[in-house]
Amino acid sequence: MLCALQIICLTSVAARAAPTSALSGPSDIPTPTYAEQVIELINSERSNAGRPPLKRAAELDLSSGGHSHRMATADFFGPCDLETHTKPWDRMTAAGYAWNSAGENIAAGYTTPSAAVATWMASPVARNSILSTVFRETGVGYSHQPTDQNNVAMDTNGDCTAESVSGPFYHYWVQDFGMRASVWPLVIAGEAFQVASLQTTLFIYTPTVSSQMRFSNDGLAWSPWQPFTTTQVWNLSPGSGLKTVYAQVYNGAVTYVVSDTVYLNAPGPAAVIVDIGRDPAPVLTWEHQTLNLWYDVYRSTTNPYFIPGTGDAVLTGPAIPAPWSGSKVTFHDISAVLNGIYFYVVRAVAGDGETTADSNRIGYFAFGLVAGD
Repeated sequence: MLCALQIICLTSVAARAAPTSALSGPSDIPTPTYAEQVIELINSERSNAGRPPLKRAAELDLSSGGHSHRMATADFFGPCDLETHTKPWDRMTAAGYAWNSAGENIAAGYTTPSAAVATWMASPVARNSILSTVFRETGVGYSHQPTDQNNVAMDTNGDCTAESVSGPFYHYWVQDFGMRASVWPLVIAGEAFQVASLQTTLFIYTPTVSSQMRFSNDGLAWSPWQPFTTTQVWNLSPGSGLKTVYAQVYNGAVTYVVSDTVYLNAPGPAAVIVDIGRDPAPVLTWEHQTLNLWYDVYRSTTNPYFIPGTGDAVLTGPAIPAPWSGSKVTFHDISAVLNGIYFYVVRAVAGDGETTADSNRIGYFAFGLVAGD
């Protein structure tokens, strides 16, 4: 199906019966590949349409990557390999993917992931594959052929016979889709490559009858069993880097164990400016900064220049969240004694749950307020 001049996209779908799975940050976090960007864009389109996210499958990466490379180097374009006569489902099977439903979109000529995805979304057939609720998994292949020429054999109807010659295209894209009846994926944050906060959302595909589920960040320490739902808010382990989440889903007879990974790449926190008043106890207020995940309030009764967490400096207001509405955060120190002397620091905690930034120091005296330093 011709989508635009010298830019082509196709889709193919098959099924068989089931038989009786850009923030800047730490230097160790890689840049997402074009394939990874396509998966994020596809899942964004699915989310906009109210569809669940697709999980990336290594086998589908292998089959799609192999086909994009073959098209780029063997000078053909189509769902059928014109030399081997293999079709999408043949390649998926050869890659070790035991599919029950399978599909494929291909494109050529587009220079960016967003352009390729936009073209697929503009094609009714390709769009149907992207938004299909039959599929649970996906993989993407991209190949760049800088010496491409106008000798590309075109098989746009998938019958393994070239009907014309065209090109050069230089850029070849393949997205494979699949469903395995025995695989129920866990997906972190819509299969995003990286997230900016350890607070994230999980999606869990469910066996026909699932009653309980639980989660872990290391596969050893598990949350309590809870009633099954397809979505779950979850905290990744603190600190930037590659994170893994494990899930156990119990269907009354069998416990399925699944996992997914994502990079946590949080920007640094933003220190806040704190004001103080009384009502009648000390009341601290500050403007929430979106870079911050939560706030810890430290208090000392003796030293205005205390270091939070040392001496008599106690954590009197732990993990104060962002406000539900508006931007003002308020903390009432209800443990303060009337006519006491108190010094405060509000520590902002970044999305990684570890990196912090301290506010101005501010004090409350029996006779009035003292400006922060």
